[in-house]
Amino acid sequence: MDIYTLGDIFSRDSFHFIVVPLLFIIVGLTVSVLSKHSKETTHPRNYLAIGTTTLLMTLGLVFGDLYSNTDENVSGEIVNWILIIIVILLSSASNDRYTSWVLDNNKNPVKKAIFMGIIFPNLVSVVVLVYYRLVIISLQNNC
Repeated sequence: MDIYTLGDIFSRDSFHFIVVPLLFIIVGLTVSVLSKHSKETTHPRNYLAIGTTTLLMTLGLVFGDLYSNTDENVSGEIVNWILIIIVILLSSASNDRYTSWVLDNNKNPVKKAIFMGIIFPNLVSVVVLVYYRLVIISLQNNC
């Protein structure tokens, strides 16, 4: 029977591809629910729109990787990823503000649209995180 340390678990690729995205989703949902005013009457579906929050956490992870990295080639790739994620983050914020809502007859937002408000932004944010980790881990393994 093998005994694994936390370092062994945290250094596994599967941890970065499965556990980290799940943690980002859980933290995003928790922040979404806890940040609402208690008397707010928002539609419960709106709490599921965490794509922009997840992208912000991913950006923080990327900056952390840049700070802790010592390889020049990997650092260049990380800087490219920072720029890519900022562009995606701005697009996500724009989508979140303008095109992700179901509108009433007076053009007032009522609730998040299922696809453009919840599924698409959340999926994009998780795919960006997983693909970033895949690229960086493969670069680090090749060095």
